Amino acid sequence: ARANGTASDARPAGDGPHPTVVSISTLRARGRVVGSITFVYQRPEARLPDSAFLRSLATRAALAIDNALLYELRRTAVLSLQEHLLPSQLPESVQWDLSASYAVGDPMLDVGGDFYDAVPRPDGSIALLIGDVCGRGAEAAALTGLARHTLRTLLEQGTDPGTALSRLNRALRQERASRFLTAVVATLTPRPDGTALLSTCSAGHPPPLVLRSDGTVSEVLSGGLLLGVLDDVSYESHEELIAPDDTLVLFTDGLTESREAGGAFFESVLPARLSALRGSGAAHIAESLAQQAETFRDSGQDDIALLVARWTGVPPDAALLPRDPRIEQAALR
Repeated sequence: ARANGTASDARPAGDGPHPTVVSISTLRARGRVVGSITFVYQRPEARLPDSAFLRSLATRAALAIDNALLYELRRTAVLSLQEHLLPSQLPESVQWDLSASYAVGDPMLDVGGDFYDAVPRPDGSIALLIGDVCGRGAEAAALTGLARHTLRTLLEQGTDPGTALSRLNRALRQERASRFLTAVVATLTPRPDGTALLSTCSAGHPPPLVLRSDGTVSEVLSGGLLLGVLDDVSYESHEELIAPDDTLVLFTDGLTESREAGGAFFESVLPARLSALRGSGAAHIAESLAQQAETFRDSGQDDIALLVARWTGVPPDAALLPRDPRIEQAALR
């Protein structure tokens, strides 16, 4: 039989006390066939399902299947786009133990605005950057790509972090971006004595943390105006030294603003949780903090991005040391 555009075939079979009836209906949703459904039952004729009921059941099943397919297509597209907004891999070096973690927090699967990157620089240092675009969706994704690639290009060329942030701010204003974003850039420069110079420049982003080798945790001083708000903005850097096995942790506010049922934010327990990870590698620290924040939070759906760098203490090669004109003049004399 065919009714309401849905094919249905019901036929008895078998020699039992009640005939075995097989019913096959085509599953159609939004003008396309997504499969078929088969019902097999053996009961008295008076108890056979009504054909209208089977058609209704087939229609509901078709819509459910079609919705699931559309959701999976959207999920795959969003995750693919999110993946392309982040670096495919981080640079490898005996001087740095680098790792990152990214956890999507939005159940509606809109593209987030968090980004990070690690950029080797001409002077032998490495620049770490992390940022967060206000909001979600296609517009946030476009600004995410602009911000990450602008900063990466400038830092690869040796531009200092403050100038790089200022030029990104100028680009956002020229593009008439309707959203603001926060970012922090940290450069780590190896020194001959086994320490590394940490220079941090922030544009309204949560300050990074440093996990010392003895387990103490300190906050890196930083400040600066959000990007994309005013036309002419300058950014200042804060400098300090880190010792071998010290670890720098950069993160977005999705980590600190994860909130438990009692109202406390993960920010209140973050130093203690980080201190407990003393002696761990960068990968373990990044994954552990992200998982702890997700377990901790009862509310809050922001993405969580972390970028972790442990300084191994390997001194720079002589060829990578910046030249000192005073030393060169003394050698000539």
